[in-house]
Amino acid sequence: MREEAEYLRIALAMGLISKDAVVAWADRIIAALDEPLIQVIDVSLSAGRPEVEVMDLLAAVPGSGDLAAAAHRALGLLLQEFRAGRISLERVVEALWAYSNWATVPEGEQVQAVNFTDALFCAQRGYYGTLESVRSEIGSFLDEHVAGDAPG
Repeated sequence: MREEAEYLRIALAMGLISKDAVVAWADRIIAALDEPLIQVIDVSLSAGRPEVEVMDLLAAVPGSGDLAAAAHRALGLLLQEFRAGRISLERVVEALWAYSNWATVPEGEQVQAVNFTDALFCAQRGYYGTLESVRSEIGSFLDEHVAGDAPG
């Protein structure tokens, strides 16, 4: 349950899912358990709260799990949207900025994700690089970090 809550937290931070989807997840957990955790009940009741507060509630769900795998699963969702052309390059870069701030992954991976903000800025202004090179680098980053953790 902790790992699923972490996936939802990162996907929400990245703008890939809605608060309604998070609340629906909590409602399903509550319905399936005789004694649901209070932290999950808190998430279920969070529809009117700001997204960052919902993210804090998701982070409070106890248990163990591979938090990096959960973050990579959220990247898998981003990769699906990116490859299908349902999300703009600018929006992908914003999502990666959020990922760099919220995901529990190695520092080097966080730095790679946040650096796409500068790469896009420089390409848009003609300082160096192109939008296509940024798109390609993002694709490579996503492929590398989603490998083995893609949602299925």
